Amino acid sequence: MGQSLCTHRLVEKSLNRHSFLVHRLDRATSGLMIIAYTKTTARNLSDMFTKRQIKKTYVVIFKGKFPSSSITLDERIDKKRCT
Repeated sequence: MGQSLCTHRLVEKSLNRHSFLVHRLDRATSGLMIIAYTKTTARNLSDMFTKRQIKKTYVVIFKGKFPSSSITLDERIDKKRCT
């Protein structure tokens, strides 16, 4: 979580405003951080993650020859099963 906190602080300094780190998506991939500008928004987004109301969609950039027209990924990401 240390790298996330450093990035969060960099956002605060760059925008010159207080912010709240809501969620760090999938550290095992390149990841995405969700940062809110108000406590209310941070709380609402956090509740949505807790209730699994947020749908994650992944985009893959592939170099080389793709093995088939489509594949299914069922490996764990960040120690969690894909759904």
